[in-house]
Amino acid sequence: RGLQAQQRDGDGGSCEDAVGPTIPLLQTACDAVKSAVTSFSGDLFNQFIRKLPNTREVVKDLLMVSLSSEILATCKVEHGQKMGRDMLFLLCTFILQAICCDILFSGFEMYLVQQCSPQFRKPEKVKKALFKEYKACRGMMPQQLQTVDDMFAAFLQSKASMFIQKLDRLLFTKAHLPPCEQQGQTIFNMADSELGRGFAKMTKSVWLLMKLAFSFKPTAEVIRIPTGSMFDAEYMEDMLQMYKAGSVHKDGHDIVTLMCFPGLTLRNNIIKSGVCVI
Repeated sequence: RGLQAQQRDGDGGSCEDAVGPTIPLLQTACDAVKSAVTSFSGDLFNQFIRKLPNTREVVKDLLMVSLSSEILATCKVEHGQKMGRDMLFLLCTFILQAICCDILFSGFEMYLVQQCSPQFRKPEKVKKALFKEYKACRGMMPQQLQTVDDMFAAFLQSKASMFIQKLDRLLFTKAHLPPCEQQGQTIFNMADSELGRGFAKMTKSVWLLMKLAFSFKPTAEVIRIPTGSMFDAEYMEDMLQMYKAGSVHKDGHDIVTLMCFPGLTLRNNIIKSGVCVI
């Protein structure tokens, strides 16, 4: 019972229907994803990780398993050298953002395949339907959307499960906490937990972006930046730039440490990926 089944083809059109998907809408949708991911990652760090009795050790372990040895050497985490506490915690939040986006954007390109109807529909009709669904669900709260769109409910449950399993490997074991299932019930209770509501909001923002991206002709494509890539200012934005006084990037000289947010490209338009360059 997807959202499409709730809608009728004969609904009256609006000016926005006539215009269809636009680049400003795509930018707004990307900004919504960044805002939701940033907010959730910050809340997860401040409300959970920072309250652990061994926070610094857990954070260092997170960096150790998330970044290469070369990058860690640059960060001065290895060889007994100490990174400043603020920078250590800042990098942790960026790693959490990267983890969120890696999970949420996994399978992004397969979204349209999963939407296939048992009956043939012309591609242009599929795209119009996706844009209509995007507009119909963007004003809904995540809990409301779950009740009218079973596919979103399944998407949210799947992503939450993947995220909890990831945290179990990276954090819970290191912090000597109970198993991930028990932690998941505490952190991701959608009705009672602020973190749970934040995760649902973040997941919904990506769900909306998928519908919008596939409503374009041609489809907007995701830009993923592998760790170790050369920094390219045309396609990337350094999330750490504001913390680097007087530092200027030179394309082909700086190396990407990790990707916090994927970007998008549509025809000649580029929405930059958010990366960290150390």
